[in-house]
Amino acid sequence: MSNPHPSVTPADLYEHPELAVLAILDSALMMAKFAIIAVHPELTDADPAAVPSTIEELAAAHVVDAVDTLQRVTESYRGIIKTDARWVRVSLQGSQDDPF
Repeated sequence: MSNPHPSVTPADLYEHPELAVLAILDSALMMAKFAIIAVHPELTDADPAAVPSTIEELAAAHVVDAVDTLQRVTESYRGIIKTDARWVRVSLQGSQDDPF
């Protein structure tokens, strides 16, 4: 599996320095997922409805799920910060009434 994100440029970091940390986080998450799958290859072949056979396999499955979730969330963040800031401010004005 290759990294889906292009490398971060100096111009990117000038505008959004947090992208440096997100790039490092992406690499660490990908390596953690690869390491867990290397130890538990059954996680890639298992029926999604199957119940893990050991507590270690269950914990590994939770970590892989958490990695996938965090990767989706950080990708969403990247998409948001690269949009026009005026659009984000306008679209968020109505959401201040809702506490959630």
